[in-house]
This record gives sequence, C-alpha cells and structure tokens, in this order.
Amino acid sequence: MKKIFAAAVVLGHLFATAAFAAPTAQLDGGRTAVKLSDDLVGALGSLGVSPGSIAPGILRENAVVQYPVNGGVIDLDTLSGDIFHTGGLSLSAPGTRVALLNFVISTTGDSPVLTGVAAVNGETVDRIPLFDLEPTQGPSIDQWGTLDLRKVNASLTHEAADTLNSVFGVTAFEEGFPVGTAWVQTNILAAEGD
Repeated sequence: MKKIFAAAVVLGHLFATAAFAAPTAQLDGGRTAVKLSDDLVGALGSLGVSPGSIAPGILRENAVVQYPVNGGVIDLDTLSGDIFHTGGLSLSAPGTRVALLNFVISTTGDSPVLTGVAAVNGETVDRIPLFDLEPTQGPSIDQWGTLDLRKVNASLTHEAADTLNSVFGVTAFEEGFPVGTAWVQTNILAAEGD
C-alpha cells in the first residue's frame, strides 16, 4: 500500500489533472529539450569525448539538446504513461562511438525515468534506463491541450554510469551524476472515448 501511495505522489507531482471526458489520452508532437549541465560538459571534455546529435535530434551551441516527441499515452486519472521521442545523442572518442537513441520518458514505475536504446560502434546493446528524472515544479495544461513541464532535473542512473565507464575505460561517472535540466512540451490529443 505504501508503494502504491508513493507512486501516486510522484506521478501527481509530474502531471496535472485536466478535465477530459475519458482518462486515457494520446500524445503527439512537441519536444523535450535538455540543457546539459556544466559538470557533464566538463567531464566529457576532460575525457576527450565529444557529444553530438542524431537526427532529428539537435545539439545547439549552448549545450541544449532537443528531441521531437512522436507519440505517447497518458492516463489522466492515474497520471501514468510514456512519452516517445525520435533522434538521439552520440558520445564519441577515438575508436569509440556510443549512440543513445529513441528516448522514452516513463512514469509507469516507482519514479520517473528516461530510457534509451544504447549502441556501441553501431551495434545495439540494449534499451537501458539512462536518466532518473526529478520534477522541481508542477506541470501545466493550457486551454489548447498542451502539456508543459519545466525544470526537471536529470541525473545518470546506475546502469548508464556503469555503461559509460565501461565503454570509455574511465571511472568518472556514477549514479546521480548531473546530466542537466529538462523541459517537456507535448500535445494532448482527444481522450479515449471522445
């Protein structure tokens, strides 16, 4: 019972309830942007690892990465769901290229997490939990049905830190390492039954 209550609190903090005729709604369009932390940019630079974008993702000069939302679903009663993205982030060093692709933000577990497919030098490894997500403020849903969630802190999961350390032969990354601050904006389509 405590676990269910804790999950409800986390989800309630992540999404605001809106007045729709039915609880399950599809998501389409919009974007997730992440301002990479100075800690991450500095660590990558000191290790000789260069970040890059995988289309249609974009990496801007101000260390902001941006990914289109291409679908998803959210239950407007329980606030549980997934948000799907296209594109990805690459991390390259001489002889090694890690691609992190097709991100999914999921609130279906005990706490929000971003997963992605990891590939090393062109070979797919697995879909792994990459970033733990911690909202710092509540979301909003405007009159046009746009879900807007700002100031979400992203940090490396244990799995992501271990993968990066192993691939690049370093010990610089650990669980909780700050990745950056995310902003999610996506469109809520008609709820099921409308």
